[in-house]
Amino acid sequence: MISIIIPCFRAEKFLAQTLETVGGQTYQDWELIVVEDGSKDSTEAIVAKFRSKNPNHPIQYFRLEKNQGPSAARNTGIRHSKGEWIAFLDSDDLWYPTHLETLLLQAEKKQDGLSFCSVDFFDSESGAFLGVWGPTEDDLTHFPETLFLRNYISPSGVLVTKAILEKNRFDESAEVQSCEDHELWLRLVRQGISFTWVPELKVKYRKNHLGAATANQERMFQADLAVMYRHLGNPRFGWVTKCKGISQNYAYLAEALLEKKKWKAIGFYFRSWCFNPFKLRQLRRLIKALGILTLRLAD
Repeated sequence: MISIIIPCFRAEKFLAQTLETVGGQTYQDWELIVVEDGSKDSTEAIVAKFRSKNPNHPIQYFRLEKNQGPSAARNTGIRHSKGEWIAFLDSDDLWYPTHLETLLLQAEKKQDGLSFCSVDFFDSESGAFLGVWGPTEDDLTHFPETLFLRNYISPSGVLVTKAILEKNRFDESAEVQSCEDHELWLRLVRQGISFTWVPELKVKYRKNHLGAATANQERMFQADLAVMYRHLGNPRFGWVTKCKGISQNYAYLAEALLEKKKWKAIGFYFRSWCFNPFKLRQLRRLIKALGILTLRLAD
């Protein structure tokens, strides 16, 4: 059996559509665990309605009294799960009908591992296709080094054994929320867990709505920096890779702040250059930012 875990926070707008894609899976040996993370809307009623339509499946709803972040919600689901396998699904994402079947076929070849697929980005309002997020051919060739540089594994595209997650829960500290999944993947890499990419696209990832996890760019880059600093001692990644990853994240953070928090942005550009001083692009970014700031101060 596969345990499907959905963390929810103010999820009522999209949850019913998400659950429909669970009920429509070609692989039907599953249980569903929905964990509402401190919000209080119609999520419970939506789950109850879905349960009435799917009486042959165990479907549980839990609610955390206070908002604690997706890590705590997912960990609650893991504690209550009974399946041999666990699949995660964010409350605004969608699965293609053969998602579970396809990942399970691959995952059963490696009982001690994690299988994942790339995801389709789509616009929440128009439904328009926005691109694909996942590993490139170069990412796969140089795995796991490339996973440190960017998180190309979406939780909604992951199937993993419960045995792994019984020993490795999501980190619940506030500083890594928004990138808690990246932190877990890097921890599993350190332990030698096998990762298998499934080339078929089986997930639709919703973009451009107010509740999206990626909406707050500053928080996301700060969280990923916290993740990278935690793994500076991870022997599975080379020192050059670590410096490159931290440098590029400081640059992304600076760019996100340049319009509203100019002095902080300059400081982050400087840190970006310090971690990768031989990368001319980082130096050009710092000089350009200093020039922009000088011009604005003159005005």
